[in-house]
Amino acid sequence: MIRPDYNNSILNLITSILKYYNVESKYNSLPDKCRSKISRNRSRCRI
Repeated sequence: MIRPDYNNSILNLITSILKYYNVESKYNSLPDKCRSKISRNRSRCRI
């Protein structure tokens, strides 16, 4: 059985985008490496 990875999910991506705009969330965001790529706009983060 494959268990979901709740630290690398679409919810974490959304939370990272919200944190970029200084919106608080109770969920974890993606690692710093990925968040910096989000802020560069066109880059994609590979997890």
